[in-house]
Amino acid sequence: MKSQETINEALEDLYKYGEKQLGMEQLYNLFISNKPQDLQQQEQKANSVCGAKVYNDELSFKCFDCSTDFNHMICIKCFDIKKHINHKFLLKNGAGCCDCGDDSTLKLGICNDHQGHSIINKQKILQQIPPTIRGNTENFIRCLNNLLNLLYVELKPISTINPYYIKIYHIATKWKLRKIMDVLLLQDYYRSFCKALYFHNLLIKFIAWFIQVNHQNLFLITHILSQTDLNSNQLILQNLFERQLTLESLGPYQGEKIESIFYAFHADHEFKRLVHITFLKNYHNFRSFLCLNYEAFFLLKRIYEDLHRYDQTYNNMGLQQMEDQASEEIVEAQFEQSEKYLTYQAFTIFIGHHSQFFTQEMIEALFQPNISSPFIQILTESQELYYQNMNFVQDFSLLHLAILSFRVEFTFFKQVLMKCFKIILDDKFDSFQKKLISKDDYEDFQSRQYFLTQLLHSFNNVKRQNRRYELDNLVVQQNDIYNAALIINFQSSQLKLFNKMLKDLRSLMPELIGKRNLTRIYLYQCYLKLNQDIQNIGNYFDQIDYFYSFYIDYEITIQDQEEICEAYNLLSLKLLKRPIFTNLIFVELLILEYFEGKFIDKEDYLKYLMEVLRIKNLKDLKPLFNHLLIDSLQNLIAHNFDQKKRLQQEQQRIKCNSNEMESVDLAFIKFYLFLFELDGLLFFEVTFQKFRIPKKMIASEIYNSILLSIISSEIEFWNVLQMVEETTDPYPQQLKSTIQHVIINLFNQSASLSFDEIKNQIQQLKITTNQPIENFVQEVCQLDLISKRFTLKKGIQLYFDPILFTKNNAVKGHILERLIDQKKSQGFMNFGNYIQQKADAIVKQISSNTDSIFFDIFHLLANESFIKYLIQDIEQNQQQKLQAFQLLNYLIIILSKQQNKVDEELVEIIQQLAQQYKQNNQKCAEYLYQIIDNLNSLFKIGSNSLQQITSQTLISDKSKMKNKYLQKQSKFNEQLEINLHLGLPYEKQDENDCCQSCKLIIRKDDRYIPILISTFAKQNIYETMPTELYKMLKAENLNLLNISSCKHQFHFECLKDSFINKFNYEFPLWLISNCPTCQQSCNLLFPISQLEVHFDQFIQELEAILIEINLDLLSLKNIDIDELMLFDMFYQLLINILIQMLQQKADFQRSGKVQIFKQFIRILKHHYKNIKYKQNILNFKKGQIFILDIMMLIENQIMGRINKSEFEQEISDILLSLPMQNDNIVETLIDCFEIKFNEKLFYSEKKKIQSRCIPDFYQTQNEISNQIAIYLGNNFEIFRHRYIKKLCKKCGFFAKKQNKGQDIVVCLLCLQTLCLGSCENNQIGNLSIHAKEEHNCHSIYVCLSSGNVVITSYPISYANCFTLFYNNLGQELKELTHTNLDWDKYKLDMGKVEQISKIILYNQYQQIIRNASNDQDRIRENIRRDL
Repeated sequence: MKSQETINEALEDLYKYGEKQLGMEQLYNLFISNKPQDLQQQEQKANSVCGAKVYNDELSFKCFDCSTDFNHMICIKCFDIKKHINHKFLLKNGAGCCDCGDDSTLKLGICNDHQGHSIINKQKILQQIPPTIRGNTENFIRCLNNLLNLLYVELKPISTINPYYIKIYHIATKWKLRKIMDVLLLQDYYRSFCKALYFHNLLIKFIAWFIQVNHQNLFLITHILSQTDLNSNQLILQNLFERQLTLESLGPYQGEKIESIFYAFHADHEFKRLVHITFLKNYHNFRSFLCLNYEAFFLLKRIYEDLHRYDQTYNNMGLQQMEDQASEEIVEAQFEQSEKYLTYQAFTIFIGHHSQFFTQEMIEALFQPNISSPFIQILTESQELYYQNMNFVQDFSLLHLAILSFRVEFTFFKQVLMKCFKIILDDKFDSFQKKLISKDDYEDFQSRQYFLTQLLHSFNNVKRQNRRYELDNLVVQQNDIYNAALIINFQSSQLKLFNKMLKDLRSLMPELIGKRNLTRIYLYQCYLKLNQDIQNIGNYFDQIDYFYSFYIDYEITIQDQEEICEAYNLLSLKLLKRPIFTNLIFVELLILEYFEGKFIDKEDYLKYLMEVLRIKNLKDLKPLFNHLLIDSLQNLIAHNFDQKKRLQQEQQRIKCNSNEMESVDLAFIKFYLFLFELDGLLFFEVTFQKFRIPKKMIASEIYNSILLSIISSEIEFWNVLQMVEETTDPYPQQLKSTIQHVIINLFNQSASLSFDEIKNQIQQLKITTNQPIENFVQEVCQLDLISKRFTLKKGIQLYFDPILFTKNNAVKGHILERLIDQKKSQGFMNFGNYIQQKADAIVKQISSNTDSIFFDIFHLLANESFIKYLIQDIEQNQQQKLQAFQLLNYLIIILSKQQNKVDEELVEIIQQLAQQYKQNNQKCAEYLYQIIDNLNSLFKIGSNSLQQITSQTLISDKSKMKNKYLQKQSKFNEQLEINLHLGLPYEKQDENDCCQSCKLIIRKDDRYIPILISTFAKQNIYETMPTELYKMLKAENLNLLNISSCKHQFHFECLKDSFINKFNYEFPLWLISNCPTCQQSCNLLFPISQLEVHFDQFIQELEAILIEINLDLLSLKNIDIDELMLFDMFYQLLINILIQMLQQKADFQRSGKVQIFKQFIRILKHHYKNIKYKQNILNFKKGQIFILDIMMLIENQIMGRINKSEFEQEISDILLSLPMQNDNIVETLIDCFEIKFNEKLFYSEKKKIQSRCIPDFYQTQNEISNQIAIYLGNNFEIFRHRYIKKLCKKCGFFAKKQNKGQDIVVCLLCLQTLCLGSCENNQIGNLSIHAKEEHNCHSIYVCLSSGNVVITSYPISYANCFTLFYNNLGQELKELTHTNLDWDKYKLDMGKVEQISKIILYNQYQQIIRNASNDQDRIRENIRRDL
């Protein structure tokens, strides 16, 4: 056994002599054993956990029947589809490690190789390792650990310096930039750093290699890492964690990733748990905060980035040129003495891998006080940094909370919360659910250290500091906005996290009393913190007064109002740096308890609240609420003061959503005014004035917006309750109707909306929807089963409330566009008609003399004195925004309804003000006139100027339209006179007499129709025509070709130009060529003329089409005889036209098929003159099916075996034998063959002849639809389970390389499954290849992950053309995730199945792809070759 001294010497020599590329096997021979027999590869034993690393874009699986953890992963090797039949498993492509064998995550038995750690005998495995190997390995790792510990002692003291020093020194050393190295003076440190990095990498690489060599080695390594290091007095494992942070933060770290070895340790359950616990206990040690000089930091950062840019390109000359300047700047940075500092966080990448430690057992461990206490303590300390007067240079706001926020979404998280809660309460849990807790119970609960209580303490314990901000720069910088956005993001994250935990815990309370007791506990806890703040914080407005006195009143530097506003905005952003979490939670719980308690009146509620908070006198409660009001106003002013909306833009950039915080503030203001009425309103106004907003227009806008928000709807109360309560049980009906009110308003933008559109727009309007809203939608809307869109129910009146849409300009813009299209007045768009319609209901509630949190606000505001105050404010601030007028409109209508008359004095004041504005501010004058107009719609108060203006405008518009019409009429008459003078006759012409492109007359010798000749998709599942006909045509290979056309006719040159303009070699001709009028896909120009030269030209082009559509693959009857192949093709097309006549009677005449049929016969006759054949091509038994009889007559006439009169007579006999109900078909055929028709004689003869049945084409589509429905199953779950187990026909499994959008599909023409894309990385995907090889180039597929339909016509596929499965809300199954496992709720839509049956029956594959290609977005996203 090697001694530690020997190993230490060998390690020093190893580093000293530069053997840094030593292989792991050589390292093993040097330090462990040089006997070859000791290093033998062995297969991993079955009793283990897989732990295999899965990389991005590699295939993995999730099975939710085998695991309740939605983040688990099963690698390809461990996934046996036979063990997951009818399971809900998904194909995924994210990175991670395989959990197979880990019974805490997955069921055991899904893999034969990994049966879990539960049957492992670790001690027995360790005993099987030779003592020499075991001892040498332990000594080697311990020696490396000791050596690294010594180096760590040297590195740690300097770990607080600016991290860019080391990075710059690294580049300087690499390129020998001596001047930079000399000024940095880091030679000794850098040498230690490189040495530590070398040995750290050596240790990680050796462990990673060693545990792969032999499965027994894994348990040896875990045994060693679990031991205590005597020097550091902590686990060797913990040493690894700490060193990783230091090396990464000081960087340049180019070492091994520590997480690469921990995935494999899952096989040792005991060690895995130790790793998790160690990680949780030391989570705070994975990052450190540095307080650095602001100027020096950014100077060094810029120097490093410049040097790094040249370093990356190996530009030595550029680096040499920068050396002098960089060295001078580094000296400048070292002596930088400015007092402006920033907070920089250094952290290890490994901190992000806490997501691997998410088992229920680990959550329970985290909630234990001995583990949670250090986490809670460091969380409190970290928060202190946020509120210091320093800047941040990176967003680490979520890092502190990530260990909780990641786990809180897990299903079992709330179960663990409740389990710990029961343990904490112990014998008091039952009484907690049955009666309100006493005062003694409060203290008892606090002392029991429940995790949620500790978390709240950590937020509460952050000190609120009194400070005066010294503004060294009176202009808002980007960094100021960034720092404010980070503060908001952090506080918003705190709020969401605590709310989610509180809501989860409440949801599991068996009784309402238990929920209310929980609320009481945290209400009191928040009160204690807030009461302390009130006593210590002093005068809140000192900072604002100081700002005005120091920077504005006595300084000459700021004179312009815009500069004052900019400086005030900077101060507002600074004032956001204060802890307000306790305020937010306290307000939420106040409102929740009010609604949940269902109090008789506000006095009853206040009395109850004083009891909970242990306040004896109401006057002691008022300061607390005043304090909360000031904070709420500060938040709203800071968010809305900047007219450039820079803070909101920054929040969007860093994806910060502060909607919940804004809702809490607005809800509290309304709650405050409800509780304290007139006194509250007076304090609100006085407080608002104390903020001394420098620009009156902005102050007025913010003030009016706040009042308008809290009187117009109850959305803020809804949002607050949604944050903390899962059910809608405590919600009064008025609150529930708020969401219905929003939904009704959304239909102003469209008569129909999908459920997803409704849901998304509700979220865009900043309305929290944690609760499913489908019930609210279904109460006021009805679903159209065809379009899958909702419309308002009959009897639900549509109205418009513009106040709802002030929070999202996008939604507001869509609605205004629709209102403009509907020619709604500007007054309607500004003020809507909601308040006019709902005023009576509001007045009724106000008159009931009962406390109402929803309507009492109108007592305060809808009165003559406040309205006069509002009008006065509008008069003084002539640049008022629309909000002021909307507020005035609301209040004056409510007042008028209360009095049942219009206050003439107020109307007169408004009219006088409108007259004043008319000269200077036309827009404000219009607003005022529109308000009077709204009053006039409710009460007859006489005409006003606005109505006169509107009437004059309407008269003017009508006059303009009349003059325009008269000009056109005059021009037309002039042209008519000219034509008569020239002798040109006036004739009414048919549209087919004109070219549809140039609109000029078409000559008979220059008339063309675009047509599409394509192959029928080859398949044996569906019969696309009656069985007998299908069998006869198939036997003769006469069911292979299809013809499509439209009725539009063109000049040859017009069509030719159209095709040339769209010519593109990247796509087939049928995709890029089309009828210019209707976009019908085509690949051939069909001449409607009598010129034989045109016939010959068409025949040549037809031969070219034969090559393009690969007729060699179709097994034509006369494929070997070139002369007969065209005749074969002609007859197939004629048969197809006749079949189309029976299948699509209505479309047959419209699409010009009669004309095409006649012309085909003419071309056939012409071609027969050139190439005469003697043997009939068509050999059917006469008298079976009339279509075939007609075709044989056509061939005999062309071959000259019967003359024209005989032909017409035999055709007439066939038509006479058809049943009476098919007279329209008879007339069409008579037109096709140009037979002289005596209608009276024909029908008299028809009655004498025994009718023959026409084959039943009408049931064909229904039969195909029924077959497809049987194959698919009636819901998505049946469909997926049926086909996912069949595996891909090409690769026999699922594509191992998973690209974005990778999927499995089933072909509806043969029911084979394939990987979407290419299994073999071909440019042409599986779907196109399969369609070409199996189905004559066309097919239709359904995706097994969504039910989306993919249509393919080689080599092009159209993905996502529609979907087949919908739930009862008309929603598609867009993506399979753990959140939508109710697959059986997605039912098969028979309407979509009928679309598929039409595609199959009418061979519409190419036409659908062509139509889709007209949409440029679709051609980019869905028209693809690689499927």
